[in-house]
Amino acid sequence: MKHTLLQACLLLLLSLLAGPTLGQTGGSVGIGTATPAASAALDLTSTSKGFLPPRMTVEQRNAITNPAAGLSIFNTTSGQLNYYDGKQWRESVAVAADNTSVPTGGTYTYTVPAGVTSLRVELAGASGGSSVGNGGRGGLVQAQLSVKPGQVLYAVVGRSGVQGPIKQGGGGIILRTTDNGGSGGFNGGASTMSGVAGGGGGASDLRVGGTALANRVLVAGGGGGGGYYLNSTGGEAGGSGGNQTGATGLYHGALTGGKAVARRRAEKARPTIIPTG
Repeated sequence: MKHTLLQACLLLLLSLLAGPTLGQTGGSVGIGTATPAASAALDLTSTSKGFLPPRMTVEQRNAITNPAAGLSIFNTTSGQLNYYDGKQWRESVAVAADNTSVPTGGTYTYTVPAGVTSLRVELAGASGGSSVGNGGRGGLVQAQLSVKPGQVLYAVVGRSGVQGPIKQGGGGIILRTTDNGGSGGFNGGASTMSGVAGGGGGASDLRVGGTALANRVLVAGGGGGGGYYLNSTGGEAGGSGGNQTGATGLYHGALTGGKAVARRRAEKARPTIIPTG
């Protein structure tokens, strides 16, 4: 009875003050709608206005006594929505930032979300281009990286070496071409020195504090390009990191390839960045 009376008083007060469309159905209160959603205690509907939560500094937020799980405020200190998870206050972070992958063949930036101090990073180097023999697959590096909120990371992603005898460069950037050979992949893949061998795959790396080579903190080597002639040498592999080297390209007629650390082709080679805390 008291609950119903309180809802009625609230509806009357809102109608006197603002005059928007109000509604009450089955215990649900609607503002801006005469038919509030049945699963909502309060349904706010508008196409021109937003919902404004309580705004306070982090000190004022921390002074709230016994906050309920799910309690939300706007933190004016950090400029972020905060919610209480039952144990501690947390920053609300966009879902897209929780598990971010970047495309193959290029340099991309990643800004560490608010409240995140550690990232789980997976780097996969690109595979080498194939000829008669198959190109080697790239190396794989997995690591936990300490970061700071707002820090900018640079993901440089390798792309596969081009199959001979095509003269197009891997990753859209031609490092070097021969008359008939395949070109190396983006980010350090070697071009072929023989006429029709595949180019080496490009390495994938993560850089902190800038885009120079000296800023690299993680590197996954690219795979070597495939050879053409019987027992010929495949293309050179891209740079390695932490002994996670790319595989040597197959020779024509060989039964087995080199040391492949990763088991993914270059088209799927991409860093995956997952905030962990």
